[in-house]
Amino acid sequence: MPRRPPPLTVTCPALLVGGSDGAFRALINNLMRMAEQLLALRSRLAAELGVTGPQFGLFLAIAQLAGEDGVSVVGVARHQGVTGAFVTAEAGKLVGRGLLEKRDSPVDRRGVLLSLSAKGRRLLESAGPAIQARNDTMFGTLSAREFRMLDRLVRRLVAGGERALADLRTTRH
Repeated sequence: MPRRPPPLTVTCPALLVGGSDGAFRALINNLMRMAEQLLALRSRLAAELGVTGPQFGLFLAIAQLAGEDGVSVVGVARHQGVTGAFVTAEAGKLVGRGLLEKRDSPVDRRGVLLSLSAKGRRLLESAGPAIQARNDTMFGTLSAREFRMLDRLVRRLVAGGERALADLRTTRH
């Protein structure tokens, strides 16, 4: 008896090539490999700084978002796609290590603003060359046009992923 191919993993015509989902499956495999590479690189950089991978991501987000006044826990959580409770817990550990500072928000007495401490800034500046080298190695083959295109595509895919996850949450029994 002839073997039937497995069912298609997609049905959108734009994702099928000659009626096959093979190219789509190859893309997913490569995206998964890339995600694993990014996580491994982040973990290695984090270990060199003496923090966990998630703390490293949080630390970089705060450095990017804080500006002169600091950034709210909610702002960091939205940017990272995590909960405020997660940001509060991990930021507390980084505050305890002297890498972050927190102060009460002048706008919302219940809120806190996070920023890098002087020690955190020095640590980030010392890690800068290693971070730059690894990012340049991974992404440096892209042209400026390709980088902008990739950024737009990934933003759309992240939004689609959020919708797919929301669909899963609403269809569970």
